[in-house]
Amino acid sequence: VIDGNTPQIEFVSVDYQEPTESVSRGSSGVGMMATIANRGTAPAIVYFTCDVTETGIAAQMTSFPGGLVVAGEEVTIQFSWMNSDVDNAGLTCEILTPTQLVDEYAFGGGTASSEQITWIDAEDDEDGSILPVVVAFVIAVVAMAAFFFKMTKSSEEDEEELY
Repeated sequence: VIDGNTPQIEFVSVDYQEPTESVSRGSSGVGMMATIANRGTAPAIVYFTCDVTETGIAAQMTSFPGGLVVAGEEVTIQFSWMNSDVDNAGLTCEILTPTQLVDEYAFGGGTASSEQITWIDAEDDEDGSILPVVVAFVIAVVAMAAFFFKMTKSSEEDEEELY
């Protein structure tokens, strides 16, 4: 039985950095904050993994979140979550514990879940108008016509001087 000088790690919460109703799946993701507490008597380096709550598939995160949690303290670890599906989704995160332990909860652990957020397709910021292209084309045609007209007039004047 391990009962002294051991960490006791637990999730306090998994939240969004800035509350929002929906996030574009084409964006760089949504900022997340995981608050983890160490209720034990020894410090611990903690890592965790997250799955999409609704599908159970591993979440796309920009980093492998983790850090040092001193005994008796709480830390907030920031990470980004990106999602490729369009729908409501939340995260369920689980603290990773060493695999050699007989009892996986000997040093704490457990899971925490975030609230759902709606992932949507990114809307095109451009209006898709071809008007600028048409204007540029018209200006180019007029410039070319003026050039050819001037060249033709210049050629006619040179021919008249010869006769």
